[in-house]
Amino acid sequence: MNERSVVRRGLLVALLLLVAGLAGCGLGEREHEAASAITQRLQSDLEGRSEVAGAEVIYQDNFTASRRADASVRIKAGADVAAVTDEVVRMIWASELEPLRSVTVTVWDEADNQRNETRRLDFEDPATKTELEGKYGPRPV
Repeated sequence: MNERSVVRRGLLVALLLLVAGLAGCGLGEREHEAASAITQRLQSDLEGRSEVAGAEVIYQDNFTASRRADASVRIKAGADVAAVTDEVVRMIWASELEPLRSVTVTVWDEADNQRNETRRLDFEDPATKTELEGKYGPRPV
């Protein structure tokens, strides 16, 4: 066996290990369906609120976005941006969405884009976890 075929075989083995490792990333089908049901329920609950004009909640657990939830909420003119942002954070914290490492919540006024807030939270950060547990109690999962 020459040096070139040894290198090729080594590269092939490395590639196979990488593919096998990536295949283990992310959610299985059952977990994906559960996460989708939870995000749909969160989105529906948000859209049912009188101050909300529209909402989108997504969950990702894959190679590029690991264990993260994103909520985008458009509120009606003059609604309290900070209060809605707090409520969205509370709803996600209190949900059974898991595993969950990071959350981004963006809320903006449909009549005035200057009235907005984006909050990024790391649920694995001890200080953040302590703060949220103090406000909302422990996560259910």
